[in-house]
Amino acid sequence: MTRFPDPTLPPTTLPDTTPTSPPPPVPLPPVPLPVPDSTGTTTVAVNVPAPGPDLQAQIARLRRDLDDARSQANRFQERLRTAQDAHRADIAAIGEALITEADERGWCTEYDEFIERLNDSLNVDLPARLRTWQVIVPLRVTVRVEARTDDEAVDRAREIADDLESCLRRNDQVVTADTDSYHSFEASQADD
Repeated sequence: MTRFPDPTLPPTTLPDTTPTSPPPPVPLPPVPLPVPDSTGTTTVAVNVPAPGPDLQAQIARLRRDLDDARSQANRFQERLRTAQDAHRADIAAIGEALITEADERGWCTEYDEFIERLNDSLNVDLPARLRTWQVIVPLRVTVRVEARTDDEAVDRAREIADDLESCLRRNDQVVTADTDSYHSFEASQADD
């Protein structure tokens, strides 16, 4: 479809925008070249206009905004920590309730297997059931004593072993401590 000018409108003439010549150069003030001083250092002075009241107000507003953003980030971080702590406490409480229920119903082995599989897919592990184990730990202790004979050295070593045994018995996790049944006493001269 061809468009024709509206005959009721007066004809318009658009200005010619074809460039005839390049624009005239903008005159720049002469810039003195820096000259090194006697030490070889060149110093260039740059005149920067002092910030006006609008720029100072904008800087002050930006500083307030930054302080507000930091404060808000700190509040969010604290709320996140509180929520994470509460979540962990909830998981622990749920786990303890599950353990108690499993113990009362006799689901011990099934529960342990189930929780182990479930914990593989969780971000926070449910607590596993702890059992009490009794482990025999054979100890071999070499002590250095001063004595005239090997029998006297064995007697002194036995005294030290008895002291060690009494120390072990004071620990509430040690059920029995019997140094005589775990050790035979042999004496040999120490290499100095």
